[in-house]
Amino acid sequence: MTDIVEQAARVAYETYHKAGEFRPYEIAQALADAGLLAEPVRTVPTREEIARITHQQTCERCEDPQERYDYRPSDLYAADAVRALLAGQPTVAEVKAQALEEAADYWENETHQNIVPTWLRERAQQIRSEK
Repeated sequence: MTDIVEQAARVAYETYHKAGEFRPYEIAQALADAGLLAEPVRTVPTREEIARITHQQTCERCEDPQERYDYRPSDLYAADAVRALLAGQPTVAEVKAQALEEAADYWENETHQNIVPTWLRERAQQIRSEK
């Protein structure tokens, strides 16, 4: 279980017990207040940016400073490979959905209650279906 899932489960659990009943909006607000719903930034560098940095790191014979900022066609092939690797990584939405499902599993195992885990799993499905 990831640290963020443990934090989310703790905040949700504490909010639930403070209220004495299931209040999904209060739990969601508590998660937001704790910074656990913030949208992480995931940027993918452009093909040219990757080619340029690859060239800079491998340009041993670059005497002209400008040459370090250029790139060769072979650097573009390396950039394509890097971008292919990055494309295989989960999206931000998928990571969020997985975290909610892990929190639901944790909550269910700790409290043996189904209302909160059901709500968390439904939210995970909503996130996956949003485009």
